[in-house]
Amino acid sequence: MPTRRSVLLGGAAAAAATAAGFWALSTPDRERRGPFRVGLIARGEIATLDPAQAATESPISMVWNIYDRLVQVGADGRIEPRLAQEWSVSTDRREWRFRLREGVTFHPTGPGAAKPLTPADVVYSLARAVRIPGYGRTLLVDVLQGVAEVVAGQARSISGLRVEGNEIVFSLLNPSNFLLDRLATSFLSIVPEGSPDEGNPAPGTGAYQLVSFDRAQQTVTLRRYPGHWNEVSRDAPETIVVRAITSEALGASELRSGGLDYAEFNSSALSVMRAQAGSAYHIEEYPHTELRLIALNQTRAPFNGSHGPALGKALNLSIDRAALVGRLGGGAASGGPVPVAGFEGKQYVLDRGRARVIVASIPAEDRILEMLVEPVDEARMIAELLVRQWAEVGLSVRPVYGRGDFFPKAAAGEYQMALAYYGPYVPSPEQYLWMYRAAAIPIPNVMRFNDPAFEAAFAEYVTVEGDGAQQAALARALDQLLEKAPTVWIVKPPRLRASTSAMTLPRSAGLPIYAGLRWD
Repeated sequence: MPTRRSVLLGGAAAAAATAAGFWALSTPDRERRGPFRVGLIARGEIATLDPAQAATESPISMVWNIYDRLVQVGADGRIEPRLAQEWSVSTDRREWRFRLREGVTFHPTGPGAAKPLTPADVVYSLARAVRIPGYGRTLLVDVLQGVAEVVAGQARSISGLRVEGNEIVFSLLNPSNFLLDRLATSFLSIVPEGSPDEGNPAPGTGAYQLVSFDRAQQTVTLRRYPGHWNEVSRDAPETIVVRAITSEALGASELRSGGLDYAEFNSSALSVMRAQAGSAYHIEEYPHTELRLIALNQTRAPFNGSHGPALGKALNLSIDRAALVGRLGGGAASGGPVPVAGFEGKQYVLDRGRARVIVASIPAEDRILEMLVEPVDEARMIAELLVRQWAEVGLSVRPVYGRGDFFPKAAAGEYQMALAYYGPYVPSPEQYLWMYRAAAIPIPNVMRFNDPAFEAAFAEYVTVEGDGAQQAALARALDQLLEKAPTVWIVKPPRLRASTSAMTLPRSAGLPIYAGLRWD
């Protein structure tokens, strides 16, 4: 691990940082010199920029622009090629071949030519991602041959990956309908072969190169990479300085003083942001995939007992989600695992009468609960309203407002209930259900949910051929989750952005793509 709190990169990146960056508006009377200043307000700490370890939105939004993946979800929600130019699948769907794009180079870290991308880099990156504890291993352990051995420390490389010319060949454990969805995540970004598991962030191939990361100041400086393989908008900033601003009050102060050119924030900050931004900023919602939910720890009482599923149902049935949407100023109610169109029938809806009947059947000691709350204002706002709603049906829930150790505590299972969020990279049923797999314990399956009936239905859904068979298996998987209720599904909250001028900023998986920025 680096001993300096501020990680500075040398060589070409440092030289580029000394140049005076600028970005220009597409209107003839305005030009701004200096970096494009971005504020991520109350969106979490930037603890690391390692793609295999970055697990919250603020660092992931940086990873998304510094690194590339084999494939990625496009602005239209479809999987599109990135470092893989094309791919093919065998008739039994157990072998996938990805042909790499030519002419791609990694960001240089010193004098000399930039290192070209090779298939060996891809093979190494995926093995590294599953060696490091985190999301990467849970994405591939039930799909790709040899991953379980790497996770167990019995191998350093994945036996189910091999190189043939300019192709990477994946040998799967079972047929897969959703391998591309798994590969489209930030955790499986590509780094150079030999990159260490710890230390300074490895070079990427993305449109933006990392210049510096000051963890103490929560500031990241990016510079447009002139050797990027893909088209970059003429309005894309030359230099971007991103700050993770911990509190909504500080973020509002930055808007009032004009210290930011662009900001993203939660719904709880909307009123104060509008008041402070005045007419200097355009404020609007942006699309995302996040679902606010409450994990119910299946290894702790009372959720590990016979009354656990009934208690989960009562918690879900007693929520007035429409009132939450009104309190948040937008968003959409979502009382089920998959918050996308077509699944409205697989959700809980408000039914306090039924909730009271269920609560009456639960022992009195199991009706007293404690809920760990993510340390952001939006989560606190939701918690306060939920506590009052649950009290109406006889449930006593005490909120415990988390601190910087919230996510480590949740991953370690040190909680009874935990209010946080989950947002997949591809907004598909498979990706929303992925978090409930036993293979996804301890993250993102912090509930530690392990149900054989759900596992069987999910496995059939991701492997069976034919739309009808897939949909039938999916329905069974959803029914199992609603019956066992390991989670309280709440709302898809609004996410907002403020900018100094009207702009088009394309997003992928809800994350900004700065290389595509265009001023309207």
